[in-house]
Amino acid sequence: MADALLIVEGAHDAAFFGLLAERQAFSLVKKKSDIPNQWVQLIPVRFPPPRKPGESISDDLSHIVNYPDIYISPTGSVLGIVVAGGDSALVKELRKSYEALGPETVGRVAVVLDADWVEAPSDRFRKVVGQLESLNKQASDEGETGFPLPLPVRPGEFSEGVPRLGIFVFPNNREQGTLETILLACAANAHSAVSAAASGYISQVSSLAPS
Repeated sequence: MADALLIVEGAHDAAFFGLLAERQAFSLVKKKSDIPNQWVQLIPVRFPPPRKPGESISDDLSHIVNYPDIYISPTGSVLGIVVAGGDSALVKELRKSYEALGPETVGRVAVVLDADWVEAPSDRFRKVVGQLESLNKQASDEGETGFPLPLPVRPGEFSEGVPRLGIFVFPNNREQGTLETILLACAANAHSAVSAAASGYISQVSSLAPS
């Protein structure tokens, strides 16, 4: 089975999907020596790692995760979760990771972002599709292997082709919200009394804040 590449906005998203992966019997790789060969090249060999294309050294100590969380299934397939550091860098990180690994390694790619509270999820989806269309043209013009990427038609669905690519918009591809929208719903279901008390406390604090 081909490996999977997951590009997310932040570290909390990566932790969320990491827990889901572990529930599916994936194990987090904790030693560099245990990383499958193709994935080792995504691990920086210098610190601080370069921040810009063509940069060989960096002096930037910004606390950003610069290597993927790598999970391996009992059958040996790999899931790599890459933190982009924000929605504006999702496509850039996708290109960097996918070009390093190649279509021989990666059979599925997923991009996950928040809908947030300003745009509709469909608008967020179309914006990412537009960025991927631009990437396809640029990478194809440059002769990069594995491009153009097949693009999905709707959020929450994978495209056909190699790699299969999907764009998923938190919380459910239809409504505005974030990862936290899902987590709050989980808390209300699993720990209703604690969730209600916490929500009441936050509401009281919010009411005391100056307008």
